[in-house]
This record gives sequence, C-alpha cells and structure tokens, in this order.
Amino acid sequence: MRRTTALLALLAALVGQASAVSVSPQLTLDTEMKWDQQQGRYVDSDVAARDGYYYQVKGPAVAVDSAGTVLVAWEEWSENGNVVGKIGLRTPSGSAAYVTPESGHVDFAPALVSYGHGKFLLAVTEVPQDNLATQDYGELLVYNVSVSGDQISMDSQPVQVDGNAAYPHMVYLGSDNDGNEYVAIVYEKWNGGSGNVVLQVLKIYTNGNITPVLGQPLVIAEGVCKDYVKDGVHYFGHARPVASVYQQGGSKYLVVVLTDYSQASPNVTSWGFYGEWKGCKVKAYVVDLPADLSTIGELNQEDVHEVQGSLSTSDNTNECPWVCDNVVVYRVGSLWGGMSGDTTIPDINAALIVNSGDGNWTFSSDTTIYRRIYTQTGPTVAKVYTDNGTSYYLSVFADNSGGFGRERLAGVLFRVKDGKIQVIAQYDLTGFGSGYYYYCPALATVNSEYKNAELVVACYKGDSGSRGHSIGDAVILTVGIGDPVDEFMSSAAELLNNLTGTMDVVNNAIFNSYSGLKKKVSDLEKKANELIQTAQELKHTVENLEGRVKKLEQKLERRKVAISPMAVLAAILTLAAYRRYSR
Repeated sequence: MRRTTALLALLAALVGQASAVSVSPQLTLDTEMKWDQQQGRYVDSDVAARDGYYYQVKGPAVAVDSAGTVLVAWEEWSENGNVVGKIGLRTPSGSAAYVTPESGHVDFAPALVSYGHGKFLLAVTEVPQDNLATQDYGELLVYNVSVSGDQISMDSQPVQVDGNAAYPHMVYLGSDNDGNEYVAIVYEKWNGGSGNVVLQVLKIYTNGNITPVLGQPLVIAEGVCKDYVKDGVHYFGHARPVASVYQQGGSKYLVVVLTDYSQASPNVTSWGFYGEWKGCKVKAYVVDLPADLSTIGELNQEDVHEVQGSLSTSDNTNECPWVCDNVVVYRVGSLWGGMSGDTTIPDINAALIVNSGDGNWTFSSDTTIYRRIYTQTGPTVAKVYTDNGTSYYLSVFADNSGGFGRERLAGVLFRVKDGKIQVIAQYDLTGFGSGYYYYCPALATVNSEYKNAELVVACYKGDSGSRGHSIGDAVILTVGIGDPVDEFMSSAAELLNNLTGTMDVVNNAIFNSYSGLKKKVSDLEKKANELIQTAQELKHTVENLEGRVKKLEQKLERRKVAISPMAVLAAILTLAAYRRYSR
C-alpha cells in the first residue's frame, strides 16, 4: 500500500501543471431549442435530424477549405411540427442558408467536401416524402457551393449523379495538368431489397461545370445494404460508406470503409426497434488511383481490393466505421450494448489498413482506444498533425456512460508509430448535459500545425426526454490540441485523480472488510466458548451417571441378583423420571 501511494505521488510530481485540451463554447447553427417550464421539456421550432431510433440518422457534415474556412451542413427536418426536410448551410460567423428540396420531397444525409479556396461541393439524397417509410433512398444530387467571407451562394440547379441512391460521402482527389479538379463520391446504390456501395468520380472543370467521369459507377461492395421487412415494417441497414485518400510512397489509394448488413438482422424487442442490428460487420476496400487523374475514367473492377482479415466483434457485431488515411475507427458491439442483452457494452477500436504486398491489403494493429461507452452512434476520426513521420489522430464519438439520457461527446488522441496505434489522451469535450444529449459527431481539421492544432466538431444536440431524437439542434465547437507530451501528462493527471479516488475506495473497502471480519471472528470465538461450556456440562452429567451406575452394580452384586445391562438402563431411567416428577 505504501509503495502504491509513493508511485501515485511520483506520478503527481511528473504531471505538474500540464495543460488540458481546449474546447470553445458551443455555437448553435439553427434556432436554439429552449426549455419550456410549463411543459417541463425542451421545445424547438426548427428540428435538426430525423428520429434516430427508426432511421440510421447521419450527423452533420463539416468541411474546411485551403484557407481554413469552415462550412457545416445539417438536416433541418421540421419547422413548427411540419416536415420540411431541407439542408442548412452555415459558416461559424455567418448566417444560415438553405437548400430547399423539390415540392413534396425531402433532402437528408448531407455530405461536404472542399476542392479549393472558398469552393465546396454539397451532396444530398432527395426522396419523395410519402416514400420515406418504404424507400429510404432516392436521387443523389450535388450542388456547387461558394463561400466568400460569410456569404454562401450555390447553383440553383444541382447535378443529378444517380438514382436509387443514399448516404453519400465525398473526398477530394486532386487536379490534373489542365487545372480541373476531381472528387470521389461513394454512396449506396439500391435495387429493391438490397443495395451495393459504389464509386463515382466527379470532374469539376475550371468554369465550374461538374460531370461524372465513370460511364457506370464502380462497384465497391455488393449486397451490403439491406431492407429487412417484418410485419409490414421496413428496417433499413445502411452501409453508409466513408472514404479517404491514402498516400504510400509515390502511390495514391482510395480507402473505403462501410458496414455490411447482408447477414444482419434488426433487433426488434418488446420496446420496438431502436436502430440496433446484430450480425453486421465492418469491411474495407482499397482502390488504386492513377498518378494522372485525367485518366481516372479508366478505373475498373481490377483496381478494387477487399481488405483481408477480421476486426474485433462483440456478440458477432461491429459497425459504423470512419476512416482517415489508412486508419479506421469503429464501434465494437451492438448499438445499445448491455441494454439490449449484449454481453458487453460497446468499445471504440482503431485499426490500420496495411499493404501486405502483391496488391493485397490487411487489417493490422486492431486496438481498443476507449472502453464501455454505451453509445448510440459511431465514431469519426481526423488527422491532427504529423511530427517526424509520426501521425496523430483524434477520434470523437458519443458516450452515454453517464446514464440514460446523459450523452456527451468524448475524444481520444492517439498516434501511429512503428506500425502500432498508441493512445495519448482521452477527453471529455462537452460534459454530460442536463436534459439533453450529444450524438452523431462530424470532425474536420482546421489547422494541423504541430503542437498547435485546431479541429472543428459538428454534432446534433437532442432532447433526452420522452420525445427522443424528435427535437434538437445542430451545434459546432472547436477543439485545440497542443504538445502531445502535455496532452499525455494532462490525461495522466486525470488518471491520477481517478486512481486516487479508486485508492480511497479500496482503502475504505479494506477497512470495512477488516472490521466486518474482526466482528465475525469475535462472534465465532463467543460461540466456541459457549460450545466448550456446554461440552463441559455434558461431561459432568455423564460422569454423574457413570457413578450412579457403579453404585447400582455394587448393590446388585451384594444381593447376587443377575440382571442384564438393558434392565440396569431401564432402572436408571425409571429412577430419574421418578425423581423428576416427584418434586
């Protein structure tokens, strides 16, 4: 015990006054929900995001251009109780602009990417409102968006990329020698009760025109989306692909991660369906990119490689991956964890996708970076900075460990060194709310300067009352990360506090256990003394009986009377009874 206390004291001395991660005040992007004292709940005229219980709600999208301009997109699902399904756009210091869908339709699942100073693309899925319950996919539309200062402008007519599509994600690839820009867009392509994940490449000409390059979308993964119908209700398993460019040596690759629902089934309990699936698996694919992007239209199926190996599972389930470079983060275990009967509450893991040679790719260094989160949504990840070839990453996710209705945003800073993932620090980014929770985070790096990085997080902030995700706001906050040594030491300080508290608990438990054990020993000694006294009394009684028997035998011997031992015993018992009842 003294040695442990000394080690804690040494750790405290080493930690000193290390600075913690800096987090800016939250900025609400839409009309802020307010607490109604009379109704005893939050009310909101503008509702961000659909109900996450019945639909796999996708978080806001955030992108940063080359000058550090931040643009956020979110779902504005209803206004004053009326479904509108439009997409909001805003810079942190500007006012909101909206993309209004065609009459009778709704837009959802926004995706953003920057391809130059003040230049962005916005992708949305547009669906007839009446079809949402039975067809959670529709037209994939892309808008060209320009940001100048705080002013947002966009093309009045979007580019129609594909039909029967949903949940796009975009990543900037680069430019060709003529100054044309290229953006990869991965998305779900549905065909009835199932769907594939496919890739299309958008070419943005110098005049701003946008054209899909591939004659047909390139299939990345077949049959990974699922429309599971039970008792007339549609449960959609959305693969929700995410992509990132990874450069190794002189070669470039597009890494695509997704959730495969082909062998999964929704967990429909007596409570109903709360977005949880069992048996779904994280999968990853690597696409070879040409050095000359002007030839990218020649991509074919031979350029697509499935990553081999498997990742950690709990109850045969993992899902909701995100990728940055060749680093994939994902959730281990079912969405609701122990609440739905899973053997463990979910973890957040990180793994590497490495080239094993001959065009083969495999998972490596699968590491748990955060344990037992009890979460509703998956993680995101972005690169923080690089130092001498060592890259540092921040993963952000919703953490419901504060109890039902108390969900915060948590973060983990980790690095990739010598092919291994090493956790540096863990952060509480928002604290547990009172009457609301945070979910569906998106993350982007604003400044990647070593020891002075800045990242922006966008998420939904929802009412945790009986209305679930049916009301809420879109919010953003800025995270500053300094020297990784300071971050580690700050995290160690928090660990020290936890250890100190744990030591107090252990000491109290030991003291209470010792006191209880001492009392039990005392009680046992008392009972033992009582048993010894009883035994002595019994011994004395037996000795008296033996004396009486001998005297009786002597009398009988003098009288020369033959008598059996049984008769002697009967006589003794009779004599004893006579004496007892004759008193």
